[in-house]
Amino acid sequence: MLPYWTDAIAPDLRAGKNLIIAAHGNSLRAIVKHLFAVPDDQIVHVEMPTGNPLLIELDAALRPVSARYLDAARAEKLPAVRA
Repeated sequence: MLPYWTDAIAPDLRAGKNLIIAAHGNSLRAIVKHLFAVPDDQIVHVEMPTGNPLLIELDAALRPVSARYLDAARAEKLPAVRA
């Protein structure tokens, strides 16, 4: 997933585009692992609810500034956002 992030997703984000990324849970988990620097031993515990979009705001360096599930009632606890 990381090569796809680097080659396809990141360039569009740097160009100022807003993206919707729809993928299998494990692929999305890989992006979350990368963005939030989740350790290997903890990523297996990150559950991403099906059909609950995760809105992640990124800074110019593509680091998370904020993150939230759109359906807060069904949300899982997110990894801490790096400042």
